[in-house]
Order: sequence, then structure tokens, then C-alpha cells
Amino acid sequence: MRFILALALLALRPIAAQRSGLLLGYWDQTGQQHRTLWVHHSGDAAAVQVIPGLLVPRKTGFWHLGSYFTLNAEDQSDERHIWAVPADRQPAIVLAPDEMLVKAWADGACQDISREIHFVGPSYISYTMQTGYSCGPHPDFETELRVVPLDQLEGERIPVSRFLGPAAPAAIRDGIEHAEGAQCYEPPRVDERNWQITRRQGHWSAEGWAETARTCGYGVDFAINLPLPQSVVGYDRLPASWDALKHSIPGLFDAFCSPTQDILVATTEMELLVYRLDRGKLGRIVLRRTWTQIQLGSREGRNDLPTVMAQWATGPSVARWTRELPKN
Repeated sequence: MRFILALALLALRPIAAQRSGLLLGYWDQTGQQHRTLWVHHSGDAAAVQVIPGLLVPRKTGFWHLGSYFTLNAEDQSDERHIWAVPADRQPAIVLAPDEMLVKAWADGACQDISREIHFVGPSYISYTMQTGYSCGPHPDFETELRVVPLDQLEGERIPVSRFLGPAAPAAIRDGIEHAEGAQCYEPPRVDERNWQITRRQGHWSAEGWAETARTCGYGVDFAINLPLPQSVVGYDRLPASWDALKHSIPGLFDAFCSPTQDILVATTEMELLVYRLDRGKLGRIVLRRTWTQIQLGSREGRNDLPTVMAQWATGPSVARWTRELPKN
């Protein structure tokens, strides 16, 4: 009897010692800045910490991401650049002739080049580069979706088939067929490099952009209904269907389940909640904070900021990240 009890206690120890931590990255369009949330727990204790900027865990250590604005007075153009470097380094900013640093978008510029981040992971980044032309009789714009290595921000774009395999072309055709506005006298022009990673209903999703004739609206957005590999986006599974979670969590906006299946982090328009999980089912809430308490509300204490990063730590890594994050 004592032997059986000892075995039972040994089996319970790893469960009681389970720890998970989630780094959530947000982009605040209004404030033109990133924020990182560090949500972690051990047993029945949970906490959340707000970190300025965007910190990304990589095999070699943390990296930080940011942006800066430049104005070129000669050709009347302004540009938002992004940078990514190891956390112990400062970004190298190289200015072109007649270019200067500015704090925000300049007034009266004829050309605007923007870069908007949609996803960041340990190896890859997804962002939109859009160039707008406002001077002259015919204002215009160009859009380019970019998925590139994190350490090659302006490098060659990666075609979606590299991650989704030989099933990608058929999924692209199906996505365009069902896309709104795809019916045009001229077939959309498909470029497998013109795609992005975005957050939809608790998962990272692949979406593409296909150009069409201008009279058809320039182009169409379409879904690529194939799951992205864990090697690209990290752990990305939920303990139940999205509809089931929405039924259990009123106002659910997004959800993130730990790889060890011990906690679920849920966000609503007004709150961040951390649930204990028991065999895949929601248990009691171990952390509940309003966005006002976290000081991350974008308007009236609400959070409608897009998620650009979700990376998990488990076991001993949770304590290590908790120690290292404030230093970065």
C-alpha cells in the first residue's frame, strides 16, 4: 500500500510543478509603438507584466524590434522603417543623402512608405510594405506582403509553398475562387511571395493578396486554408473548438493554450484572463485583469490592438525568462 502511494505521489509532482509563460506582442497603431505582455504562472499563482517594445525569444537569446521615421526633403518622401537586433545591441540607422530622422509622419510628403508588422516569431517576420503617392493628378499606391527571415528584414520574400508544401497552389486557387471581388474580366495575378501571417480565431493563418485590374479594385485578399507549421509560428493549438470556447468565455477575442495543456490565456475586449485547464477543460480563473489595470487599453479601457507575437516558455524556462526580461 505504501509503495503504491509513493508511486502516486511521484506521478503528481510533475503536474504540481508545471509552469508556463506566454509572451504576447501587440502593436499600438495610435501610439506608434509595440508592447509585450509576459503572462506566467506556477501552480495557482499567476502574474502579468508589461514590457515596452517588442521582445522576441530566439535560440541565441532575446531580440528586440522597433521602428523609426525618416524624411527625405529632396524627393518629398517619408518612410517608416523597422529594425530587429539582439537585445544587448542598439540598431544601426544609416541615413541616405538628404534624409533625416523625424518623430512621426511628416505633413505634405508626396510619397509615404509604411511597414506594418503582422507576425513575429523566433525565425520569421511577416509585414506589409505599402507605398503611397499623393502628389500629381493621379494618386496611387502599391502593396507588397513580405514574409522574410527575422535577421533579413529586406531580404528575399519566402514563397508560401516553402512552408505549406505542394498543397499550397490548390489552396491558393480555392481561396481566390471564394474571395470577395475575385470575379473580374481579368484573372488575378498570383505571386506566391505575396502573402502574410495574421491572427484569426485563436490561430495564426496564411492569407494572400492577388493583383487584378485597377477597374476591379486593384486586387483581392484571400484565405489559404492550410495550417502553418509549428516550426514557423510556434505552438498554436486550442483545447477545444473556437465556437466552444466562445460559448464558455463571453466576449472572447483571442485565446492561447500552453504546450503543456495546463493553462489557457484568453483575451476579451475588456479583460485578460488566465484559466487553469483540467484534461482540456476550462477550470477556475487564476488571473483576471482589465486592460486599464494592465495599462494597455487603446480606448475607454478596451483592447482592440492586433496581436503580432505569441511565444510560450515551459518548465525551467519560465523562471529564466522572468529573470532576464526586465534586463532587456
